[in-house]
Amino acid sequence: MKRMLEPIDIGDVTIPNRVVRSAHGTFIGRGAITDDLIAYHAERAKGGVGLSFLEFCSPHPSSATICINSWDDSIIDGYRKVKAAVAPYGMVMFQQLAHGGIMYPDLDGVAWSSSATPGPIDGKVPVAMSRDMIAEVAESFGIAARRCEEGGLDGVEIHAGHGYLVHQFLSSLMNRREDEYGGSFDNRLRFLREVLQACRRHTSPGFPLGIRLSDQLADGGLTPEECAQIVQILEDAGEIDYIHGSRGSYYALTNMIVSMEYPLGSMLPSSAKIAGAARSIPRILVAGRVRTLEEADQLVRRGLGDLVVMKRALIRDPPL
Repeated sequence: MKRMLEPIDIGDVTIPNRVVRSAHGTFIGRGAITDDLIAYHAERAKGGVGLSFLEFCSPHPSSATICINSWDDSIIDGYRKVKAAVAPYGMVMFQQLAHGGIMYPDLDGVAWSSSATPGPIDGKVPVAMSRDMIAEVAESFGIAARRCEEGGLDGVEIHAGHGYLVHQFLSSLMNRREDEYGGSFDNRLRFLREVLQACRRHTSPGFPLGIRLSDQLADGGLTPEECAQIVQILEDAGEIDYIHGSRGSYYALTNMIVSMEYPLGSMLPSSAKIAGAARSIPRILVAGRVRTLEEADQLVRRGLGDLVVMKRALIRDPPL
């Protein structure tokens, strides 16, 4: 387990070991950072987790969730409390920022997306975002990142996978636009780059910023090879400090949330290609059903990733 217990730097932040508890919907806070949600993270900190992510946080009211919503500065106090609870144990805390698009509409049920393309679950048709809507949402990500830093969190992750809004722009399956945000690969990447640039404007130099990225596993959808190309473009431009490689979307739900019939490492055909595209920035790897530190250590020693996600193992066994 030697490699898993080594520290690693992301931006200006040192992660004490390679164990990652990735963002997942606990739904404990029901939209806010509550004492129960803080206690949940504190238990993982006590167990020695190196890096933990606060779950899906919407930066804009056009996407409402029962995870965390960050639409105004009221969330900053919650960030300070959760950071104070985990800091004595050395655990680093990042916030995942995400807009659900077609998957998580606003409180009135109106969904914004790249195009008026029916969603993969219920077939609901969203509103195709105007340029003003796009600019407003991109800026909201930047303001939300500022709230994270002001609240004492250590970094931010932009969720650019799993079928949420950024993914909807990246995918030619979902993005049917004919303006500068659609069509070509570079055009489909534009929204993500504007989100990242907004986050950089609103945070300090060295404040860690990365993305979680997955393919779609759907005909005509985003492929692992396209994802790898995205990683290389963003890394070369200095727009990300780490990559978090994952797999799947709501078009392939059982491959995105693998159950017990899947073998150890079942997500690697996608996630290893995506994470492996990075040349010098840290690579967070979702392998699928990693149960023990020994299994995670094997993945690092094989060079597939620099940090390894152990999500359900840490739900079941926080002191692991």
